[in-house]
Amino acid sequence: MDQEAKFARRNRALRLGRAQWYLLVLFMVVHVMLGVDRAILSVLAEPIKREFGLTDTQLGILVGIGFSAFYSVAGLILGWAVDNLDRSRILAGCVVVFGAATASAAWAGTFAHLLASRLLVGAGEAGGGPAMVSIISERFPPERRGLAMSIFYAGAPLGLLCTFLLGGLIAATYGWRATFLIAGVPAVLLGLLAGFTIDDSDRRKSPEAEALPFRVALRHIAGQRSARLILTGVIFYTGSLTAMVAFLTSFLMRVHGLSLASASAFLALAFGGAGALGVPLSGYIVDRLAARDLRWRSWWCAATLLASFVFSVAALLVDVTVGALALFCAWGLFSNAVSGPGVATYQSLLAVRARGIGMAIYYLVAHLLGSTCGALLTGMLSDHFQARHGNLSLRYALALVAFANLVGAWLWFRSGRSVAQDMQRADDFHFQVGPAVTGPVSRGVA
Repeated sequence: MDQEAKFARRNRALRLGRAQWYLLVLFMVVHVMLGVDRAILSVLAEPIKREFGLTDTQLGILVGIGFSAFYSVAGLILGWAVDNLDRSRILAGCVVVFGAATASAAWAGTFAHLLASRLLVGAGEAGGGPAMVSIISERFPPERRGLAMSIFYAGAPLGLLCTFLLGGLIAATYGWRATFLIAGVPAVLLGLLAGFTIDDSDRRKSPEAEALPFRVALRHIAGQRSARLILTGVIFYTGSLTAMVAFLTSFLMRVHGLSLASASAFLALAFGGAGALGVPLSGYIVDRLAARDLRWRSWWCAATLLASFVFSVAALLVDVTVGALALFCAWGLFSNAVSGPGVATYQSLLAVRARGIGMAIYYLVAHLLGSTCGALLTGMLSDHFQARHGNLSLRYALALVAFANLVGAWLWFRSGRSVAQDMQRADDFHFQVGPAVTGPVSRGVA
């Protein structure tokens, strides 16, 4: 009976309440808008390129460093703020900023104006991700964290689904300027909703929520072998993923001769629809596998990256449009499957009070190094191949950059060797540092 009662209590503890589901759904919708505002430029790349006379390298700058530069710099500052200040206010402010910045691109008159808009989008998004991930990590138990993170990260492919499906249609009907405006306004409203409905005051009452000193947090993160390998792996994974998302619309228009609306609808199904299915399914699978062996939290990510590489290269090299669609659907299923389990594992490797700055570092390396280099390198390779291969230049550029997934898979596989030990070390670190960080302990005199 005692054993049955223990299991019953455990099952009740693992059930998600209404407040948790509301939080998860709201954050997923915010993440949808993050995906829309981040990817909308990819859909509008061709009409913008024609109007402003841009090269593929300049498009790579807009999608890569134009977004990542401020994102990375602001991310470190806002990551510290997430660990120290009210996360609901940080989230609300950041969502309003990136929504307004996206809408402002509707009035862009020059390349510099577009670049400034992307810089502000990056700055606004820099605090939203760490704030939401920090709250989810705190309010969901480890046994449900993989599923919770995957539901949250399903917002990314859903955002791309909306972007590719509706963005192309809106742009074809009303023009690219109206598309920016329509993409930005809903984010502003969501930011206000988050600010009014999320209460983060309770976290200040717990000593576990007190942030570590910045240097202590950095030493802690650097000392976790699995975390170092994951941070390195995410550079290669994000670089390849960003390059594909940034240039696939252009690829389909140039190589397969599709219209903007058709290419957008094509990718909405292949990446958005399949990706939205793959992310939560991946979280469910990895939680069950990790219950038997914690190393599967890393091994599963390695397996999905390997599958993503195979299907992406095959899809890029196939000449038949229907065959390319089928392969892109398979790629979409696996390409986002690493995001939820990967972040859940990374967060579990960090002490509670280092998770805000930890996610800021995660996003910094992912976007400043991964996204920037992936998009820029693809644009440069495409321009280099243009003279010899013409409209096929993007095919070979994207195929070469896709090999980064192999490096990411190898690094994630290696991280599995020490993931269990590092998770335990994170718990021990939290326990040992607590009294020193929260203040001196009063002692009575005998």
